[in-house]
Parts: sequence; C-alpha cells; structure tokens
Amino acid sequence: MPGCVTGEGRAYRPQASLWLNAEGVILGMSVQKPDDAGDDAVVSAFWESARSPKVGPAGLPGRVRVASQSLADKLAEELEGRVAIEVAPTPEIDAVAESLRT
Repeated sequence: MPGCVTGEGRAYRPQASLWLNAEGVILGMSVQKPDDAGDDAVVSAFWESARSPKVGPAGLPGRVRVASQSLADKLAEELEGRVAIEVAPTPEIDAVAESLRT
C-alpha cells in the first residue's frame, strides 16, 4: 500500500488482502496492520468476497490460484474440497498492487 498510517502509535504501512476474478476485477479487499496480515487475513478476505463480492453474484468459485503453499493449505483446510486450489504465480495481484502505489 502506498502510504503510512500515523496517529495510532508507531507509523506503519498497511497490508492488503485481495481477491480477483478471472478477468482481474477486484471481488474483495481488506486492509490490515502488518502484525495482523498473513494467511488468516487472506482467508478471511476470501470468505467476505465469496459472501458479498464487489461485483457479480455471491458464492464460491470453482477454483482459486494462490502464490504460496501455506495459503493453499489454509484454504484447503477451510474449504474441505469445495474449491480447486492451484499454487502458481499471481501476477494479477502484483499489477493491482502496483496501481495502488501510483
């Protein structure tokens, strides 16, 4: 994320968790303090995106692609086989992150 948050103790750079659809449209996003970011925050953002996406109908996707095995494992535990999970690069996320920096 581009800026630092001040006024809440020590300044920090917020971290974002994003979920995109296959066309690269943001379905959901959450912002956390660095200490609160991680796989649990991304999974929470996934559930919020599935329940109430910014665009399109609610519901689980047929598959997701994530960049880390630890996130894939966490999602697999939560989803219990209801969604196919692929571990592969996620350049779409990098493009959105870059657009937030400018």
